[in-house]
Amino acid sequence: MTAVGIRKYPPIPTGDRTIPCPLTFQQERVLHFCELDPASSIWDINTCKRLAGHLDLRRLRGAVDLLAAAHAVLRTRVSRRGERPVQTFDQDLKRAVRHFDASAAAGPDRDTALATQIAAICRNPISQWRPDDAFFEVVLLTLGPDDQALLLRVHHIIADAASVLILWRELTSIYNALTRDAPVAASPMTLTYLDYAHWQRRHFDAERTREQEAYWLARFEGEPPALDLPTDAAPSPAMSLNGGLEIVAIPLHLIEAFQRQSWEQRVLLFSSLFAAYLVLLQKICQQEDITSGVLFSGRHYSAELANTVGFFVNMVAVRADVRFDDTFERLVRAVHERVEEAYFMQDYPFERLIQTLAPARGNGRIPLVRTMFNLVPDPEDTTEFDGVAQARWIDVATQTQAVQVDLIFDIHWGSAGAEIRIEYNTDIFERGTVARLGRHYITLLERLAGGWDIGLDRLAVVGEAEACQLLDGCNPTPSPFAAESCIHELFEQHARRRPAAIALVDSIERISYGDADRTSNRLARLLRARGVGPDSIVAVIGRRSVEMVLGELAVLKAGGAYLPLGRDSPARLWDDILRDARPQVVIMPNDDRRDLDLDVPVLRLRDAEAPGIDDGPLPHVTGPSNLAYVVYTSGSTGKPKGVMVEHRSVVNLVTNVDYLEFRPDDRMLQTGAPAFDATTFEIWGALLNGLPLYQIDDETLLDYVAFDDELARHGITILFLVPALLNQFAHANPSVFRPLRYLITGGDVASTRHVERIRRANPRLTLINAYGPSENTTYSTCHVVTGVEPRTIPIGRPIPNSTAYVFDRHMLLTPTGVVGELYVGGVGLARGYLHRPALTAERFVTNPHVAGERLYRTGDLVRRRADGVLEFVGRADRQIKIRGFRIEPGEIENRLLEDGRLREACVVPAKADDGGVFLCAYYIAATDVGAQELRQQLATRLPAYMLPSAFCRIEIMPLTENGKIDYRALPEPRRWMAEPRSVRAPESAAEIAIARVWEELLETPNVGATANFFEIGGHSLKASALASRLSKMFGLKITLRNVFDAPTVGELARLVGSLAQMEHRDGVAG
Repeated sequence: MTAVGIRKYPPIPTGDRTIPCPLTFQQERVLHFCELDPASSIWDINTCKRLAGHLDLRRLRGAVDLLAAAHAVLRTRVSRRGERPVQTFDQDLKRAVRHFDASAAAGPDRDTALATQIAAICRNPISQWRPDDAFFEVVLLTLGPDDQALLLRVHHIIADAASVLILWRELTSIYNALTRDAPVAASPMTLTYLDYAHWQRRHFDAERTREQEAYWLARFEGEPPALDLPTDAAPSPAMSLNGGLEIVAIPLHLIEAFQRQSWEQRVLLFSSLFAAYLVLLQKICQQEDITSGVLFSGRHYSAELANTVGFFVNMVAVRADVRFDDTFERLVRAVHERVEEAYFMQDYPFERLIQTLAPARGNGRIPLVRTMFNLVPDPEDTTEFDGVAQARWIDVATQTQAVQVDLIFDIHWGSAGAEIRIEYNTDIFERGTVARLGRHYITLLERLAGGWDIGLDRLAVVGEAEACQLLDGCNPTPSPFAAESCIHELFEQHARRRPAAIALVDSIERISYGDADRTSNRLARLLRARGVGPDSIVAVIGRRSVEMVLGELAVLKAGGAYLPLGRDSPARLWDDILRDARPQVVIMPNDDRRDLDLDVPVLRLRDAEAPGIDDGPLPHVTGPSNLAYVVYTSGSTGKPKGVMVEHRSVVNLVTNVDYLEFRPDDRMLQTGAPAFDATTFEIWGALLNGLPLYQIDDETLLDYVAFDDELARHGITILFLVPALLNQFAHANPSVFRPLRYLITGGDVASTRHVERIRRANPRLTLINAYGPSENTTYSTCHVVTGVEPRTIPIGRPIPNSTAYVFDRHMLLTPTGVVGELYVGGVGLARGYLHRPALTAERFVTNPHVAGERLYRTGDLVRRRADGVLEFVGRADRQIKIRGFRIEPGEIENRLLEDGRLREACVVPAKADDGGVFLCAYYIAATDVGAQELRQQLATRLPAYMLPSAFCRIEIMPLTENGKIDYRALPEPRRWMAEPRSVRAPESAAEIAIARVWEELLETPNVGATANFFEIGGHSLKASALASRLSKMFGLKITLRNVFDAPTVGELARLVGSLAQMEHRDGVAG
């Protein structure tokens, strides 16, 4: 893009000020939002002065009348001529001045009384868009004989911040002239807002803004990604403009340092502070392609507009490439260039850009822009009312409780100080989150105050206090455990203490601790005779059974590390793993006669029954740092890799537990597949705590009636289930878990609906959501579910002697609430990958924040809540982007499962024929639950960009051997792809009539009943016209908000029917 030169504009002539005038582009944008929510005070500008003295009410009324006479825009009335909005300047302002005498009710605490009174006034919008509602008023509040407050309120459709200063200055001047019986000075204004409106429409039409259009279309070539702000609430389809204000003080020396460096670099202070804001967005959104709104005063077209009251501000969307490999100094220069270009290209109306680009539009909000930045130098106010000893500004900006976009950073600064005024959407942000964002911005300014030649990848937004909390406060202090003991040593202690106690039970046999100890000793001697010693690998093949656990125990006693393999695993998988692991011995089930294509000894448990084999204890040859087992996991690559886990990691996992309490009468059931690392907790959690471990076959596990009987018959109290099985049991009969004290789930994302269903049916049950990769010994974090979780079931906090950190892509600490990659460490950390040193070095890394600590890079994305609890977001390598929006499939799945008829659901991305990506929802339900019904239900709960394009009803959810959803085995979704929404023709009379209006407005033939207005050419102006036409056609009040909430012909027809019924009922009742 070449540099953009200074633009020259033709003069603005004065014109006929008595005829209706079109709205400016700025006003049309305001009107759009006001029609969406007429009762909102979002566009009110409220300013107030506390006066030590007494204003004369009669003179104040006279001053306001003269002010309105000087500025016709204060008398604006907006109406429609046909479908186009127009403005006239004939509004009656007789009630523009109101007076409240609150002196009797104020009492001694006048400040509180004033705040209460102002809040009550400001929360009611100036105008609710009734024909006689004015856009301007002045309110005088009397608190005492010489204590008043003067509140000036004006709607944004007729004024901006500069206009408000003009109004205060002239109101004061006129009042003082009336007080002194002096002539009132004429307003310095020579041009009116009406003159500007006519001029703008003539000179900024489509034909005369081709150059600007080309610039903006080039800047937004390729749809920019939606800004992934770290919100506290999940996305919603409902429009929300509910707002709050958080004020964060900025040390003035930081602004001065930036001002000094801006002068040295010959850039605007705005550009450098805006660049810092873009870096903040880069850090909290982990994005490089960032779009933010900025505001220009819009008065540069003529020097004569300096004293004109009106809404001139132009909003533009600045798209910046904020690369992590850049320096802040280079970024500032690039941003300054972008800001200058945008300044000279601001004539092109923002709404016209939206109409041309047609970006994904959600919730009736400003498309393309989720955040805005502004720098507001506070002017020196020297105006004083006669008879008033002192006047000071009162902050009333917090009273509107509305916001235009999700996040606005306004930096106010002047001689008195500096502060960030952060306006935010209260439906998606909590106040604490916003306050932290303000502190993170200040941290950036502090780190840049000494110089700008610093790489963005090294710029941290987390301050020292927060860093200390994230590093130390969110991780447990080290706690003692049997750190010098091995797994088999602790087992032997229980065998000596209670040899007759039951250790293992399956469908065939039942064995005590003493017998298990002796049997495993004999097999261990055979293993040692075959050369098994410390860190030797022995493959143990089988199903959930007594003999497999005895085989694993024998390997440990021999000094080796067991490699568990499922007996029913595919032969190809066996072959790959055994060839990679190179085991020294293989232990096979007694009844498995298969020959292995390996040159290694094969043992079976019955071999230990041969006479003459000593069953006494073996001398210990291993220590806690020796390998205990190797478990193979494919992860995201599909190629199995062996994770090497040491004894001390297992001992810490099962003996140093804070999320449940083992009791002597507890009984555990093994449900995990033999090669699933969850069995580490199941097997050794039971045997190293002296408990019996029961084992069941797959047929029983998958039959909820038989499973129910198994739990009750054996009195099981502690159970682990993967979410896929948990969901099935929760749907079929959640009472199946009634014997349990603890139910643990993990290995996949838990469904909020199923978890809550289980908790309601079993109020005494403790349900635990566990998280952990094989590389950190089964569990890294745990969360005890104590209440309803609206978004997702958290994965909790680190277990004892574990650590968990959330880093960005450069291993900088990610702030609280911001999505980052999870790194885990501690005693549970695996040694690495078997025979894979390069992969070990890649995934097991040094913690740059804690000397000497090794961490595992999980590849999982999480966010840390303000209470320190971690929430799982998804796999980094499974991130989904649809039309620039990042999608979290789990949120869609949870909304799907709110329909109680669905037993299971999963949402995955799929490739379309054109190379794009679409969402496919797979679900298990009765045959009468159709795709169209599910789509309509989801549309009421989720934004349009989160709605799946295909809904696939399947009979069974494919699972891996470990009980996780097997995404590769899901059926091809193309045959379930939704037909184009315009396929179904309008059927009812209302649908046919509405479709005809659409065809005329959009100049599109054959509009279908399910076509989306905004996806086939509709935009806010045409939506307003549509609402107007339909209101006349049906004789009903159909609002712009209705069009956004019901954007299809079919939905609008149903809405018309509902409104007609309501009006009929009201008429009958009247």
